[in-house]
Amino acid sequence: MVALLRSRGITGIAGNYDSTVATDYKHCGCKAESPRAEELSHESYQWTRVHVTPETKQALGELPFRMDLRPRGGHTSRPQITLVHGAPTLNTLYWTEDRPDSFCTKMARMAGLREGDLIAFGHTHKP
Repeated sequence: MVALLRSRGITGIAGNYDSTVATDYKHCGCKAESPRAEELSHESYQWTRVHVTPETKQALGELPFRMDLRPRGGHTSRPQITLVHGAPTLNTLYWTEDRPDSFCTKMARMAGLREGDLIAFGHTHKP
C-alpha cells in the first residue's frame, strides 16, 4: 500500500505506527482499552516490524510529522489547517475530548496557530 501511494504522489503525515516502524522502536505508542487489546497491539506491531520491507520502512521514515495547508494559497494566508497525527508535540499523545481547554490552547500555541486556524488529528481513532 505504501508503494502504491508513493507511486501516485499521494503524501500524508506520519502516524505513531509509521514512525515507530521506521525507527524500529520497541513499542508502537498505542493505547489499549483492555489487556487483550494490549496483547493484540503488541502482536500486530511485532508482526509488522518483521514483515515490513526496507523500502517501506524508508518511505515511512520520510513522512512528515505535520502538514500545514493554506487553502487560500500563499505563504502567510489565513486560515491555516495543520494536520498532525496525535498532537503538535508528539504523535503518540492522545488528544481526547476530556482534555481541558488549557491543553487545547497550549497545543495550538505550540503549533504556532493563530485565531481562525484549524488543527486536525486522528490518533484517537474516533471520528
